[in-house]
Formats: sequence, C-alpha cells, structure tokens
Amino acid sequence: MYTIFQKNIIKRLIEFIIFMFLILQTFIHLTYLFRNTNWDKLNIPIFRTEEKQTVDVAFIGGSNVYRFWNPLQAYDEQGIISYNYAPSSTPAATTILAIQDIYETQSPQLFVVDIRKFLSIHWDTTMNGGFRNIVDAQNINLKRLAAIEYYRKLNNLSVKDAISEYVDIIYYHNNTEALATELNWELSDNQMEPELTDLYFENGFYPNVVHLFLDKYCVDYPVEGIAELRKEVETSLRDLLEYCCVNNIPLLLTASPFAMEEKSAQEINAFREIAEEYNIPFYDMNYCYDEMGIDFRTDFYDTEHVNILGARKFTSLLASYLAEHYDLPDHRGDSKYDYWNSEYKEYCEYERNSIIRLQGMIDEKEQMIENEKIMRNTQNPIEWLSIANNYNVSLLILREKPLSAEPSLESLMILKTFGLSRDSLLNESPYIGYYSGESRFASMSEKEYSGVLDNMWGERDDVKYSISVENTPQIIINGKNFYTDFYKGGVHIVVLDKNTGEVADSAIIDLSPIGDLEIYH
Repeated sequence: MYTIFQKNIIKRLIEFIIFMFLILQTFIHLTYLFRNTNWDKLNIPIFRTEEKQTVDVAFIGGSNVYRFWNPLQAYDEQGIISYNYAPSSTPAATTILAIQDIYETQSPQLFVVDIRKFLSIHWDTTMNGGFRNIVDAQNINLKRLAAIEYYRKLNNLSVKDAISEYVDIIYYHNNTEALATELNWELSDNQMEPELTDLYFENGFYPNVVHLFLDKYCVDYPVEGIAELRKEVETSLRDLLEYCCVNNIPLLLTASPFAMEEKSAQEINAFREIAEEYNIPFYDMNYCYDEMGIDFRTDFYDTEHVNILGARKFTSLLASYLAEHYDLPDHRGDSKYDYWNSEYKEYCEYERNSIIRLQGMIDEKEQMIENEKIMRNTQNPIEWLSIANNYNVSLLILREKPLSAEPSLESLMILKTFGLSRDSLLNESPYIGYYSGESRFASMSEKEYSGVLDNMWGERDDVKYSISVENTPQIIINGKNFYTDFYKGGVHIVVLDKNTGEVADSAIIDLSPIGDLEIYH
C-alpha cells in the first residue's frame, strides 16, 4: 500500500512528465513554425501527405532529379507510381537520411539515386544551403540527429559548426515573419497539402521552360580512365551502398545526361566500378543519347539540367527501362489512381503551352545564328547594328579616340539605342561600355570594366570579359584580346552570343566626313 505521501510524489511526478511532454511538443511545433519555408525544401513536407504505402519507386536527389523525372508521364506510359524526393541542392551524404524518412510512410519497391550529386564539383562541406533544405525539413527525431552527426564527421566540421542544425530554431529564431505567414502555420506539423503551392507539379516534378545551346560543352562520351575520388565522396558512396546491401534495400544508381567535363566522366567511371563491387545496378544514361533522342542544342536550359523537352525524352527512356528490368505494377486502369489521369491531363495542357513558348525561343536563337552569318559579311552598318540590337547577344564597346566627324542626326538616332550619345563619340576621354538588354554600363571616367556573360537564366562563369583603356586598349574575352588597331579610330564593338558564349562578330563603327555610319570588319 502506498502512503499518502508516496501517492502525492507519484502524482507530482506524472504531472511533471505531462508538463515536460507538453513543453517538448510546443517546442517542436515552434521549431517547425519558425523554419525557413523557401520552395527548395517544400517537396519533403508535401511528400508526407501522400497516401501511405502507395509509392512504388522513390527518386532521391535534387535538381538532377526534379528537373528530369516526370512521375505523371511515367504513370501515363508505364503505369509506374513514383515520387521525386528531391529538395534543391541536396548533398549526396544525406541520401541515407532520405531513404530512412521515405520508409516512415512508404515502402517503395525501388529507390533510384542519381549519382551526379556525388561528383566532386557538387560536393559541399557546409551545413547551409542544400543541407538545410533536406535536414530542416525533417521531423525532430534520432534519425535526423544521426544524419547531422554523420555529415559533420564526414566533412570534419566541429560541433560548434553544427549546433544550429542540432537545434535549428537557434538559426531561425529571428524569423518572426513566420508568425504572420499562412504557409509557416501550415507547416507547424511539418506537413503541407500540395494544393497550397504551385511550385511543384504532382509528385515533385519541376519542369523548366528556358533554352540554352550546349553543343560545344559536351565532352565526347564515353570517356576512358578512372578519376581518383575525394575521400569524402568515396566514403559516402560506399556507406550508402553498404547500408542498402545490409538492409536489403532495392537500389538503382543512374547518371542523367549533362554537359560534363572529362574529370566528371572519369568520376562516373569510378562510381560504376564501386557499384559493381556491391552488385548494385548502374544505368548511365550518357550512353543513351541516340536512344533517348536527347539534343544538346534544344533540350537543356543550362549545362546541367534539361528543359521540358529534355525531361520528356529522359522520362520516357528511363520509364521503359524500369518497366523492363523491374517487376513493377502497372496501375493504369486501377480506379484507386484515377486522379493520376486527371493530373496528367492538366500537366499536358501546361506542357503544350510551354513547348510552344520554348520552341519560339529555339527558333529565335536559330535565326540569330543565321543573322550572325549576315553580320560577318554585311557592309551595311545599319543592317549590322539592327542585328546587334538583340537580347540574344551582349556588346562590348570601346572608343579610344574621339571620332573625326560630327555625327548626322540619323546616325545619332541609331547609336542612341546602344547608349552612344554625341558626347560619348566626340569626347576627348576614352569610352567603354557594356550593352546587354537591361544590363548596361557606360563610362568615360572608368578605365576598366569586367564581368561574366549574363543571360536570361543567370551568369555564365565560363565566359569572362574585360574592357580596358588603362594603358593599351583591350577587349579581353577568356584571355583573348579582340581589340584591333588595324583601323585607327571608330567605335570597336565585339558581339558575344549569349547562347553559345562565342564571339559572333567584331567590327568598328565610324563616321564618314558627312557624319554617316560606316563599318569595318
């Protein structure tokens, strides 16, 4: 028999446990509430709302997955039910965490991991950016803590470096805007209904409707040789394969097509050898350009990601491969999945409109290539300048000395389009300028201007330029000087094609004695 005193102690203890439990639950929900809700990580909370035990194939990765694989198309063509568990910029070393989280609600018959995240060029040793996109979307539990500790040790980070990940509200505690944001409140239980955002199509596909020519960037594939892998890269890959083998997790490694350099191709060769050691299948789709029908001139929007045209080709081939090599159920005709049909019809309408817009971009750029041929041969300065006035090109402009004639009114009207005024033509001070649509620079006081080629999807670090009148006038593009003094005077203009990154033409615009435009190639 308990004494009254003992009963009171037990009662107080139970009350304390309940109180601490409520405090913990409040803390957890506050953590979820205050976390960052950028679109990069919303894919995971949406995944948790999927009906349990319905996903047959789980794709794991980042943009190397959600830009390529279209689950709705795969369902329409092969009846496969799949999902892209793919927050943006997901580090390769979080793949085991992704598998564990998926198993909380689903039991896929196959996990597909795109190997490109393991490439050295993508390896990130920080605990921000892509790492936060996946880890800060996780439920607070021991699996999350173990994943943080694994990542920390793998990249030789201190506990101090990771403290705001162990307790991520430390990092987000100043995010008071969350209290006034409907999306944050929806995520206070770390789940979100997909209809609350239009950032993703059903099941994590995020197509792109932009275009970039890539023919000169793709290394001739296949490439011989095997690259030596960074220790962290090889360790994380072997740990993943070991984990899947020990736990009988069905895994397929893939390598999606991209404009790779030789070292990346040789690293993929190393990945293939390691996968063979563990008897893990590896489907390198860079061997399948012809079979896939992939066209590097039309099907990409940057050097690493396909646009909506490339995604259709990629998905069609990989879906056929999965249907042929794995015993996956065909859910077409199953009334339980009728909503996939309606979702796909909605997507097709979007795709049709997007392809029309994308094809227009492609046609314009093809026309620009033809126009550049005209530029290089025309002796008509007005025709040349009209072609140069195009958002597909950037102009690097340098005038060393004042022009020797007074420009006519017609000449000034034409040159004004490129930011060239009467003063910029006749002033004693040298003139440098950069003209690229909305991005413009002009100066008669600055001696140098430099940067990287810009286009509609961002900056291209592979094309660097500088314009200088410091000592010897120069227009440098990737180390080569395109300024020439064969003709003394005039305005030197170098035309850079934003799509190919190549010099389309280099010419000198000058004035005749009566102020009319003249051109010299």
